Amino acid sequence: MFSFPPSGALRYRTPCGRSIAFSAQPVRCKVVSRGPVRAMLPLRLSVLLPLLVAPSGGFRWTPGPKVELSQFLQNVSRQHDPRLSGAVRSSVLGILERQPVHGLLLQRRRPRFRPVGEMQMFRGLVTRGGRMPRAKQDRRSGAPIGGPALTIKNSPQNMKFERGKPHVYHVRIDKGVQLFCSVAYQSQVSIFWTLNGKPLEDYDQLSEESVPEGRVSSVLIKSLARLPTMTGVYTFNCTTLTDYDLATVHLDVSAPLSDSCQEHGPECAERMAVCRGGSCVCEGYYKVRLASKHVTCRSEAYLETPCMYDEQCLNTTEHSECTSRGWCACLKGYGRTEGHKCVPKVGARSRCNSEEDCADYDATCILNHCTCFSHKKEVNDRCVNLADHLEGSKLPYGSGPCSCPALSLLMVAALLLRLAQ
Repeated sequence: MFSFPPSGALRYRTPCGRSIAFSAQPVRCKVVSRGPVRAMLPLRLSVLLPLLVAPSGGFRWTPGPKVELSQFLQNVSRQHDPRLSGAVRSSVLGILERQPVHGLLLQRRRPRFRPVGEMQMFRGLVTRGGRMPRAKQDRRSGAPIGGPALTIKNSPQNMKFERGKPHVYHVRIDKGVQLFCSVAYQSQVSIFWTLNGKPLEDYDQLSEESVPEGRVSSVLIKSLARLPTMTGVYTFNCTTLTDYDLATVHLDVSAPLSDSCQEHGPECAERMAVCRGGSCVCEGYYKVRLASKHVTCRSEAYLETPCMYDEQCLNTTEHSECTSRGWCACLKGYGRTEGHKCVPKVGARSRCNSEEDCADYDATCILNHCTCFSHKKEVNDRCVNLADHLEGSKLPYGSGPCSCPALSLLMVAALLLRLAQ
């Protein structure tokens, strides 16, 4: 840490706690690393000293969240639940990659909403002070790290808590439902919800609490009719990551669905539809009808804008989809044009899922499309530096490459000398 005394001498606090001034004399202090190695390192103070001495107190590489997540998923055991499908794993991966931060598996999920029409969408994972405060672990009893008693409303009695094995419950509330997922854990846990194989984002309230027995997650949906379903049955999945073990449990909830309505009645409004001739229809701002057994409507979505369902993207752009990260993008093998259409394409502006997909084109993956940086230009489906592109290029009305005659250079040099005088 730097401090500036009244004398103006720049001082630096060394890793061993001594506050000294910058000088040419070597300083010896004991630097203790986080590993087992301890050494006496002579350091010569200079302007490069802050770069040589790590203020964190050690030299240890910390993997990024994507690397951490990739290593974690590679070590996940499939033995406890053979029904766990790759689609569920992909959904979990998509949720985690929305806003990756360090300490990914130690977070407390808190809902942040952003209005999308009359809906609200879950946007990410946030922490309180970086990490969730936890009580000291009881190693002797093997009890999980928990918190106070459960305060979530309408919670069922006698919920089960088993380590690494989630249990799901539901309570019917008028036209909607409130879901609960409970699980016991030892050191860390994360809970995720999916509906019909896709991340559940269209809900009214999401809460999560720690209790002495483990962790409980709750989702409130006031109206099931606003959610699409092809069969009339909603399949909710609760997926948990507990102490590096992945497990899932599903719950089927049925609801009476009908498209008949009365003028100015609530039957259609809760689906973002309107009543016309005794039936619910999609029109106006919510003109997109979702693929469902009953009528339920949403607004349009364009390429690289937020979405929840594929139909929102397909209504404006063919060969597009709503990605698991929550925005519209072209399908694999397609790319966006300057007119925001999806056409068969490779190279720059083509579909990507990671930086590796764009490496061959010198581009970066932004919103699932290979995109050129601001200092680069797309040439023949590749991103090239503007300087390299302009070098040797021809003027619009010229007959040869750009060049500066020697006489012009001499005139510029003479002008600079005159100004210097």
